[in-house]
Amino acid sequence: MVRRTLTDAQAETVWAWSRRLAACFGNQSLEQRCQAISELLADASTSPRISLHDGRLHLHYSAADADAADHVRAITAAGLAYVAPRRAMARQQSPLTDMVEGYPRV
Repeated sequence: MVRRTLTDAQAETVWAWSRRLAACFGNQSLEQRCQAISELLADASTSPRISLHDGRLHLHYSAADADAADHVRAITAAGLAYVAPRRAMARQQSPLTDMVEGYPRV
């Protein structure tokens, strides 16, 4: 794992990005949620690739030379894209409220 420190500009980028994540949570239609996540994916400019190094097969969501803010954007957009369809399928099988223990469900 690579540990990176954010510059002031990168911290601003991540803060602005975090405000955009809010559109993916809460009370909206599945279509609106998908649109919000799709916009994040497009803006994150992710370029996932599979890798085998350190003896383990895994997925990289951003380029090795991406700065820390770009890495955060890529990981969060890809994570939301991974979770949202699974949550939607679970809701179809077992309807639940949008809030559990005070936290919004994706």
